[in-house]
Amino acid sequence: MPHSTRKRCGGSTEISDWKNFLGNGVENQAGRTTSGMNLELRRFVPVLPSVGSPGWRHLKIMSGIALLWGAVGSGFAGTAPLPEPTPEMIITGFYAGWEQKDWNRVVSHLAAGFTFTSPAPDDHIPLEEYRAKCWSQADYIAKVEFVKISGDDHAAFAIVHIITRDNRVLRNTDYFTFRGGKIASIEVFFGGNGLGYPTNQK
Repeated sequence: MPHSTRKRCGGSTEISDWKNFLGNGVENQAGRTTSGMNLELRRFVPVLPSVGSPGWRHLKIMSGIALLWGAVGSGFAGTAPLPEPTPEMIITGFYAGWEQKDWNRVVSHLAAGFTFTSPAPDDHIPLEEYRAKCWSQADYIAKVEFVKISGDDHAAFAIVHIITRDNRVLRNTDYFTFRGGKIASIEVFFGGNGLGYPTNQK
């Protein structure tokens, strides 16, 4: 009967012959006897190399490379730039705050130093005055429809229909300027009957 050798990473197990392998077992590297049948079952179980062996050092190196590669991959994924919001996204998001009566959502779309202008008259008024004069209009607004939005990352025009809770339609044209993906200023031109906002009077 020919000799046979089972090899594994970091060492080898010598099997003198098939008779000893199946019957008497073999002596492992630690000096303990392992039955041949149990050793045969170990073919289906991953075996780590002994500590300090060449196989052990190889395993540590490969594990380190895998961890480094995963960290680098995560870093690249985490630094992927987010797409810049389009004028449509900014303007519709701003007006969604009015529809939902959510001032925090409105403000989230406004840049620092925001100003508002309209024929009300409002001449480049700051955010605090804008809220004091205009936010009460939200209670009368049912929804906002967009006829046209046209512009770029710096400025855009929007023709909007403000639908009131009593089903009136107020048609305005808004001129937006942007800074850093947010609204830096709004200038409103009243159209239609010229009221502009639900509670405005001629």
